[in-house]
Amino acid sequence: LPLRTFRVFRALKAISVVS
Repeated sequence: LPLRTFRVFRALKAISVVS
């Protein structure tokens, strides 16, 4: 997977945890 996609997925996961 592209590094960009990985970073986006990580960001979404972080947001889910924070919410």
